[in-house]
Amino acid sequence: RYGVDLTDTVDEAAAQQARDRAREAGFPAEIETVSSSYGTGGYRARIAGLPTMQDAQTVAARLRTQGFAPARASR
Repeated sequence: RYGVDLTDTVDEAAAQQARDRAREAGFPAEIETVSSSYGTGGYRARIAGLPTMQDAQTVAARLRTQGFAPARASR
């Protein structure tokens, strides 16, 4: 499955804000807890479950036009 990463941050409130903005725009965003190679925790706001990379790229492009500048397709 593929998805779109909206933001990676150590600030949980910033991740929640990105998730909420995406949901308000009609996208089923969630927050994942992630860890870095430095051992620090973080948060990723993400839209998951897209069937193809092309679908993820299309959604990422739509999100960027709506102000989600860092939105990027991922696996």
